[in-house]
Amino acid sequence: MALSGSAETLLFLHIPKTGGISLSTALTARFPGDAVFHVVKKGQGPIFSAYRGSCDDFRALPEPKRARFRCIIGHYRLKEALHDAVPGPWGYVTVLRDPVSRVASRLGQFNRIVMAGKMEGHQTPIDLATLAEVVPGDIDNHQTRFLCGGGYAKRSPEENLQCAKENLRNWFRVVGTTERIDETLGAVQGVYGWDDLAALRLNTAKNVEQIQLTQAERTWVRERNTMDSALHEFANELLDDQVSQLTSQGRWPELRHSPPGPSQWPAWVIARTVHERVRDAGRCLLSAVRRVRPGAPR
Repeated sequence: MALSGSAETLLFLHIPKTGGISLSTALTARFPGDAVFHVVKKGQGPIFSAYRGSCDDFRALPEPKRARFRCIIGHYRLKEALHDAVPGPWGYVTVLRDPVSRVASRLGQFNRIVMAGKMEGHQTPIDLATLAEVVPGDIDNHQTRFLCGGGYAKRSPEENLQCAKENLRNWFRVVGTTERIDETLGAVQGVYGWDDLAALRLNTAKNVEQIQLTQAERTWVRERNTMDSALHEFANELLDDQVSQLTSQGRWPELRHSPPGPSQWPAWVIARTVHERVRDAGRCLLSAVRRVRPGAPR
């Protein structure tokens, strides 16, 4: 039986560099604006909801306010147990990516920020080895860290991988992969009983040369991400099973394929992001004025 879109709170656990912004756009478009909470730090973007903050900010809300949110998206790890603060039923959705492609994407993102002059302490692009020194957790089984729950450093690699697999099997309504995004969207559509769901190809480093790792670099990344490689393979197996089950039950939808090539951000995402950035800038300006003029009116 398909879930109603309002039957439970959908928790989209967005692992960085897995194509999750496209899915975030598709998911949040299915809900009223006041029913979406975006776990995001100030200054990050795009903004998917006027209701945003950290996991602690969400937990601090009174229960009636937490209960109104039907979709919670953002970069948060399973160990933060955000579901414990959700009144009523809930279910997770996530997407995993082949670790070699994900690490290459992360390197490209880091260097684009460097070239834009926005990476403190770095003026020129870095190589993969330097990235491993700067943000080691980002390229060392990053996806397993997001999904295994707490205690990562205290467990063996085998135990962490097993924990992550069990969590995906037991807590997640849909586990998709970047390489099979259309099937992932179809699985979400079939599970939640939605008529259609399509994600634009967003945040794909438009007009920027993609990072191409050498064979030696690919081997190096693969050796550092044995858990992520196994977890990605497991995610594909879960997706295979879900597609088969939905098909046998007559619930597999007619897929809406996203158009090829770069796409524009939806107007509502642009408007919300600009509005939030302007508001944040105004608050920073007002705070600066108060520091200079302690007696300035509020």
